[in-house]
Amino acid sequence: MLLAILVTGFTGNPGTQCRYANPQSMDQALKIALSVQETERQENIIESFCANFDRSVRLVSKSRNRKFSDDENQRPPD
Repeated sequence: MLLAILVTGFTGNPGTQCRYANPQSMDQALKIALSVQETERQENIIESFCANFDRSVRLVSKSRNRKFSDDENQRPPD
């Protein structure tokens, strides 16, 4: 009975995953919920890092005919 109450009290994805796993003890339920929660936290960190990395990367053309930089808002001379 206590295990069912504990698992029902878990919210979000950790609760859903714990209910799918059908734990047989409170320790097992806590391990599942905490593992899912930690995995989500790590994914958020990785997504944040990748988003910041994408914004910081600057692509540079190696064309010999290039006469202006990406930072300038002008067109190349005709």
